[in-house]
Amino acid sequence: MAATRWKTNAHLIADVAKLGYLKADIPTLDTTYGRGSWWKKWSPTTLIANGTDPEYNPDITADFRAMPFADGSFSQITYDPPYVVKGGRRTSTMEDHQERYGMVNAPTNPVEGQRLVNDGLAESARLLAHGGVLLVKAQDYVSSGRVHWGVDETTIFARSLGLRKLDQFLFLNNGSAQDKGRTKRCGGCSGEGCLLCGGLGNTPVVQQHARRNVSVLMIFEP
Repeated sequence: MAATRWKTNAHLIADVAKLGYLKADIPTLDTTYGRGSWWKKWSPTTLIANGTDPEYNPDITADFRAMPFADGSFSQITYDPPYVVKGGRRTSTMEDHQERYGMVNAPTNPVEGQRLVNDGLAESARLLAHGGVLLVKAQDYVSSGRVHWGVDETTIFARSLGLRKLDQFLFLNNGSAQDKGRTKRCGGCSGEGCLLCGGLGNTPVVQQHARRNVSVLMIFEP
């Protein structure tokens, strides 16, 4: 099925392999996450894993935007970039996620985040051999009250690189609507008797966009 609540990314990758998009006997480059959760149910015989976190047992540690391989070196490449930025929220839970990518100074806005994704995508496209496949993960998300259409942005940039989309899989997660009870500082507070917050200093945060509870795995060919 194109859209499923897979148990893990490993279950998704196993299904992608069943459809024939990944083949066990073709050497595969994972540009971003070492031997992470993608490879816990299915894995190619030869996996060259790049990453910065020793927990995921990488073969090499390199910037995924500048890999130490010649053009067209691999017929199977997987690219799972840091496609969501944390924004300016101090309460963000993104820090651990970014550290696993070695991102000390991570982008904090969608424009910079998408530029990072695009740079890594361009490098993956450079390494992809004719007739090969490139798996790319992307996601739409809300930042500063606006939806960043990361899937569209990534697809458009992939096309500009000469890549053609073969298929895509929608990974449904267990996200929920915005938590009730969230508040923000009253923007026009006049103190006791304020018509906006009643003197509480905070006003309710009203959900404005549908919560993005799906990531997308796309399959490209050159």
